[in-house]
Amino acid sequence: MKLPLVLVFSLAVLSCNEQRGWTEDNKLSYIQSCISDNRGIYGAEQVKGYCDCVQSRVQRNFPDYRDVEKISMAENSRIADSCAPKGWSKDEEAIFMETCSDKRVSMGDERQVAVRYCDCMMRKIQSKYPNILTTTNIPNEEMAAMAGECLTAAGPRQ
Repeated sequence: MKLPLVLVFSLAVLSCNEQRGWTEDNKLSYIQSCISDNRGIYGAEQVKGYCDCVQSRVQRNFPDYRDVEKISMAENSRIADSCAPKGWSKDEEAIFMETCSDKRVSMGDERQVAVRYCDCMMRKIQSKYPNILTTTNIPNEEMAAMAGECLTAAGPRQ
């Protein structure tokens, strides 16, 4: 009977000595990892704000740092979406337009037609997906429907 009490006491003492919560090192490590993972997605200023937000919300939901690994994909996505900058930056719009129009020209469209098509696509995508990070999840059927509408709106290939 004494062995279980000693074991329980030992566990109680050990658990009191274990670090609970988030240390400053935990926070800094989490934020630095986030910045490293998202550096190519956001600009330098945006990524710091985004990662500070994510860390704060994860800590709120998981007060014990050791539980962070238990975060579900759905919860992770919800937190990421809530912290992501809204809207597309001018650089993101410019890259979309350049990439899209160059592709359309290589497919035989005149530059004017390609630009009209790509502008139409960008506006349609932005209206449904204001966060550029979520554009990777557009269903193929939805993309095809938007493309069909924009091809008609852009006018015939010449």
